[in-house]
Amino acid sequence: MNMETVHRMIGVARGNMCYQFEEGNDDLLFLIHGIGCNKDSFKSIWDAEEFEGMSVIAVDLMGYGESDAPEEFSYDMKDQAACCLELLKEFKHSKVHIVAHSMGGAVGVLLAEMLELEGDRLSTLVSVEGNLIAEDCGLISRKIIGMSFEYFRNRHYAYLKRSSKNSKDIGVLEWSRELEQASPRAFYNTALALVKWSDSGELIAKFKNINATKYYIYGAKTDGLEVLQRLGAIETKCVEGAGHFVMIENPLAFAVVLARIINK
Repeated sequence: MNMETVHRMIGVARGNMCYQFEEGNDDLLFLIHGIGCNKDSFKSIWDAEEFEGMSVIAVDLMGYGESDAPEEFSYDMKDQAACCLELLKEFKHSKVHIVAHSMGGAVGVLLAEMLELEGDRLSTLVSVEGNLIAEDCGLISRKIIGMSFEYFRNRHYAYLKRSSKNSKDIGVLEWSRELEQASPRAFYNTALALVKWSDSGELIAKFKNINATKYYIYGAKTDGLEVLQRLGAIETKCVEGAGHFVMIENPLAFAVVLARIINK
């Protein structure tokens, strides 16, 4: 793929949002990363033959990757979704397929809701082990809500970086590399907002109410996902040989599963 890296000023955040874009057909794949991550989480998509000919955007949410980290921005999931919506308005593709991982799953649900209020171009919403319920907030986010920002920035953030670099999990190792480009303020505010949204029960209700085609993808190595029992009629897809970072741990299988969903 001949992808282009672009920085665009987003009025909602008063800062530049960075994204990678490949122009293709009228199907637009919109990729949203998780907490501490960036657009590199989906780097395998660019070389996957399953998506040749499609238009693709992989975004750095505000405060992550190459995007700006404005001090006055909230980093709440709804405000991140508003930034993504502002960006999407620049593209006229009639079919949008949102694929959102982990924390990005919360952003993806709220973005999907905003898109459907504006029209009918949302075609698919795929949550890749996305945050939808209280149990989806792991130890990282829940531990942070008990800290002051000063303690997090001066002590705990360094611990997260150090411990993740020593992991034997390839997904966590990739996360450690992407974490180097994340703003401490963005990470901290994101964690607080994510716990609040997940505990509210609103995310899973909104996910179920989206009219577009919906799927939930998870890794076979991820144990005991409570959300799988609460999705109701929403179809799920399991990717073998992968844990939480599905698209990093088994990119080939992930691409096949995702392409089948979108083409369906």
